[in-house]
Amino acid sequence: MTDTKNDDAVGEDGNNHKNNNDSTNKPRQWLIDRSTGKFDGDDSNEGEDDDDNNNSGTCCCWKRPPTKLCLVPPPILWFPGLLEQNSFCEKVGAFRCPCAQFAVDGDKDTKQRKWLMTIGLVANVLGFLFMVVACIGGVTTNNNIVKSVYFSNVELWINNIHLGSLYMSLNRMVFVQDGKEDLVIPTKDYCSASDVDGLLAKYYTRTVDITVERSDCQACANQYQFLMVTLIFTTFTYIPAIDNNILRFYKNYDINCQRLYGLITTLCALFGGVITWVGYAYACTGQLHFYVDFGDSMQEVAIRILPGTALVLGYCATCLKSIALCVHLALPTPSITRNQQLQLEYEEEKSKKKEIQPKIDNTAAAAVSTNKNIEEGVAEN
Repeated sequence: MTDTKNDDAVGEDGNNHKNNNDSTNKPRQWLIDRSTGKFDGDDSNEGEDDDDNNNSGTCCCWKRPPTKLCLVPPPILWFPGLLEQNSFCEKVGAFRCPCAQFAVDGDKDTKQRKWLMTIGLVANVLGFLFMVVACIGGVTTNNNIVKSVYFSNVELWINNIHLGSLYMSLNRMVFVQDGKEDLVIPTKDYCSASDVDGLLAKYYTRTVDITVERSDCQACANQYQFLMVTLIFTTFTYIPAIDNNILRFYKNYDINCQRLYGLITTLCALFGGVITWVGYAYACTGQLHFYVDFGDSMQEVAIRILPGTALVLGYCATCLKSIALCVHLALPTPSITRNQQLQLEYEEEKSKKKEIQPKIDNTAAAAVSTNKNIEEGVAEN
């Protein structure tokens, strides 16, 4: 393979070649081999055949993705001009983060790539696990789970007397008071608890009553379904992000659209997480007001809002996603993904190997036959 110096002389995007903007005339073999898992070369010896390198005892899992699910997806081959070999994708692939001027090709790229993508993979896996817990805590209808994996714990105090605790998730709230049965308030019915004969008055003989204005309490009831959708959507975006991290771990299988895809899924997860947490803080915990009814007067209850397990893990997952974003921004794709000269050279080398391989096989077969004849002659003597 041509080294990076030749690449720089030609230009990373190959603009000095004829028909560069015509995607139908661009070489495809390098892209096909990335999709089928048969790209010639490994991360340590550019241009050597994988099968030959396998004989050296090196595990093939370090040369190509461990499963076909992590290879370049088939739609890239169906529409290469639309999804990969176009100026936009090539510019995205070539973009270098100003704070991390990493080499685009060569051995240094291999070491940096493995370190960076390992960090990104760990961040995505941990983030996914955290988001699963947050998702369970947010959408569950099980009261015990709400009390264990809640978003917020709102403690109610008046005159240094602890009145109870309100465990909040997106789907429901559970009011816990010593010596009394837990009161479950579905989020959609949150406003009905503000009526004079509301739920809390019914269960606790007007010991604690919610008297917030209806315009305030309705905010959480209006937003909770949307927040649950964004929470679930954000959780699912981690699955393709993990797959993308595994593919980009291998230089010889990384392509421009996979970097773009990684950036898109990461940004979707970031925005989804931020929308969920900010929306919850504004619409739900930000609108809580409690009062004690003493018959002839109402006294506001002092509240202390503590973040729960689900909310803390959700925050951590969003922070980890920002690390994954930095990883994708720091690591450009290999030069062959946008340089036609390197792509053509790869096709030429591939063609030569196809021509030479039958001769090698015939020579090997002849050698085996000769050895067999010699062994038979020795046996007869």
